[in-house]
Amino acid sequence: PVVVVVARRHDATRRRMPESQALCLATLEDAVRNLEQGCEQVLAVVDLKDVGPQQVDVPFLLWLVATLRAYYPKRLGQVALVDPPPVLFEAAWNLIRPAVGRHAKMVRIVSRAELKREYFKGRPPPDLR
Repeated sequence: PVVVVVARRHDATRRRMPESQALCLATLEDAVRNLEQGCEQVLAVVDLKDVGPQQVDVPFLLWLVATLRAYYPKRLGQVALVDPPPVLFEAAWNLIRPAVGRHAKMVRIVSRAELKREYFKGRPPPDLR
């Protein structure tokens, strides 16, 4: 399964951590429940188009990394970050990367065209068109 996150819909200044955590866990559980026979990993696609400082939520991302490592080891196969804004992404990644550690190799930065071509054979989910 593919979990699609449209980051521009998140507002770190307005989010409530417990509700955001609950939504994230429900999404992860749903993805794991929908794994096909013989498939053990989920692809996470994070659309970073039009993301600004108000969407950068380092405390939530650190919680997510810790949760994935503790409760979902080996379930996340790859993370495709689509069209990140260069300066903002670099600053956020420098804060989060130490927590990600050796798993940083699972993160791949791709353009929208690469995503369509390499992951979805030209037909991405509606949120990514």
